[in-house]
Amino acid sequence: MMGFGFALPILQSLSSQTEIATHITAIRAQAKQLEQEAKKIVEQAKQPVEKMILGDVS
Repeated sequence: MMGFGFALPILQSLSSQTEIATHITAIRAQAKQLEQEAKKIVEQAKQPVEKMILGDVS
């Protein structure tokens, strides 16, 4: 260590880096899908509440 106050990361092999990157990409895709599902659920939950507030009881 050269007095930087932190350790330099150990470089992985290219195949390990590719595997890690692929895994991170999959996690990001899953997070995006979950976010879209959450937005859909929130919209569905808002609709009856808005109707009650506006007095539209069908």
